[in-house]
Amino acid sequence: GPRQLHAFAHRVPHALQDITARKNAEQEIRRLALVAARTHNSVILTDAQMRIQWVNEGFTRITGYGLDEVRARVPGHVLQGPETCEGTVKEMRAALRQGRGFETEVVNYRKDGTKFWSAVEVQPLHDEQGEITHYMGIEADITERKRAELALRESEQRFSKLFHAAPVPTCLSVLETGELIDANEEFLQLTG
Repeated sequence: GPRQLHAFAHRVPHALQDITARKNAEQEIRRLALVAARTHNSVILTDAQMRIQWVNEGFTRITGYGLDEVRARVPGHVLQGPETCEGTVKEMRAALRQGRGFETEVVNYRKDGTKFWSAVEVQPLHDEQGEITHYMGIEADITERKRAELALRESEQRFSKLFHAAPVPTCLSVLETGELIDANEEFLQLTG
């Protein structure tokens, strides 16, 4: 009757708004996927429970895993291993429980078992009501940078050992100001 028709007509605008919002969200996700597909880095899109829904080609190239192998799994369960820092994992999980994003560096593992360093950024994606609908993670393989940092640190340690073990008085100073930076024991004894 007329009352049912009026009630139906009253609900139509709300239903159309819901459909429009859902279509806009789907278009936004498609745009994000298009951008993510073209980046060199690894991109992971999960649902609100951190279950993988989509990965880009960069993820497959870096990790060796295809989408079919990781879909519905938690990224950490797939990528973390024996040398992944437990403290870092705890910090990541705490951020996710609080619904906030994070950036960190962590040891991950490829499908073939080789480890690699990864710079990770994870951000929550929200709907119009502010509820988390997805998480997007971007990871870059920083293994070579970490190797260079380690080599530099080892070189600095070797220099320090040689410097302090030198049998002659030795010091380091800033050329412009003459400010003393370091001195070995022989220099300190000589100068008092």
